[in-house]
Amino acid sequence: MRIEEFIKRFKNSELSVKGGAFNIWGNPFGKIGDNYYKITRVDFDFNLQILYFDTNYVKAKIWNPLGIEEKPSKNEFWPPSIQIEKADRIRLEYCFKNTDYFIDFEFKTKKIDSNSDWYKGGNIKDSSKEAMIFA
Repeated sequence: MRIEEFIKRFKNSELSVKGGAFNIWGNPFGKIGDNYYKITRVDFDFNLQILYFDTNYVKAKIWNPLGIEEKPSKNEFWPPSIQIEKADRIRLEYCFKNTDYFIDFEFKTKKIDSNSDWYKGGNIKDSSKEAMIFA
């Protein structure tokens, strides 16, 4: 779906996915089924080509997103998802124990930059996967 339709569906409460956990190029942030982050904002800066996808815990910025789809559940154990096929960069920002953290995924270099020890100096696990799955 086009970005305008995605934003409109969120604002009209028409998305079937109301929350979930992130998976960025095969790198999980929160376990699907265990962590549930409620979607609070979907917006797009047309000049900068950045999609803002905020939850009650994580704020995501997605540069040049392509191929946004809302997918139905695969089976009774896998929830419906929002998927973004391609992006140039994805940045997650969150606060944990009164400390602000970020995780920056850069598709071109396959590198992950972060101020969190969990992701510091890492690499994107599988760049052939969707840029983002939120389920």
